[in-house]
Amino acid sequence: MDLFAGDLIEALARTGSPNEALSAVGELEMAATRCDHRLGMAVAKRGRILLARDGEIDALAAEAMALHDLMAVPFERARTELVLGERLRRAGRRRDGRVVLVKAHADFTRLGAAPWASRAHAELRAAGGRVGPEGGPVPAEIDLLSPQEQQVARLVADGATNQEAATTMFLSTKSIERHLTAIYRKLDLRSRSELTRWFDRQTATTEPT
Repeated sequence: MDLFAGDLIEALARTGSPNEALSAVGELEMAATRCDHRLGMAVAKRGRILLARDGEIDALAAEAMALHDLMAVPFERARTELVLGERLRRAGRRRDGRVVLVKAHADFTRLGAAPWASRAHAELRAAGGRVGPEGGPVPAEIDLLSPQEQQVARLVADGATNQEAATTMFLSTKSIERHLTAIYRKLDLRSRSELTRWFDRQTATTEPT
């Protein structure tokens, strides 16, 4: 099984040869299927994510990650996360891309793969995310907000109206509106309901298992 085929696929895709890249993906899929090589299948799925139409990304990502879940090959999983985060960003789903890229950066850093961590770092910044010093921890998205913006966001996510938030914080409703505008921009959100769902996800990912 030629796992360097994954590098060839990415090189072809990134140098304007998508048809050749798709052909290489097909060859890798056939070879991996013949010998039931799960890593080869996962690498082929990664190639398809890179070449996919925007509407196909989620299904391919689920298939790729299901294959990675069956193996203990963290470097290849991180490479798939990097490609997925890049494609989500290019599809206009910057917030979803940031979530995946944060994990890719952390995984590469933990593995000591500095050049790959740098690539994830660059993609994360392009997606509007922040990272700490190279090789260091990646701050949570909540850290994009000032302390006062965090307080406003929590109140609104808990169901407070602008007037109620203003009363609680001893601010004017205009100030609350300005803070919400900044919050939506920084977190790439569009509404109060999206803000509530965003906080629900943060809670779910920080609860002990």
